[in-house]
Amino acid sequence: MNEFTLDKQIEINANLKIMEIERHTEKSTISNIIAPACTEKRNEINEFVIKFETQKSEEFNNDLHRFINNFKDKNNGMWVDSAMTEMKNNIQKFNDILH
Repeated sequence: MNEFTLDKQIEINANLKIMEIERHTEKSTISNIIAPACTEKRNEINEFVIKFETQKSEEFNNDLHRFINNFKDKNNGMWVDSAMTEMKNNIQKFNDILH
């Protein structure tokens, strides 16, 4: 191997080492600085959405039960019982979707 080839090989190895160090630095930056902030923000958004969905589900269920109770008190007959059963089944289907 001549001196020129040896110098060229040393330069190539040095460049590869520099690229490896740069990649490691970039990876460390992403892993230690950027990713934790993004993960934290994602978790905050996820918690907000879950709380919001739970709140809306509870509001919906409360409104339905209020409607059912008012409907039952003001109406009588076989058709009322059938409508009440159907409404309860729909409420259960709604709850199954959310949970």
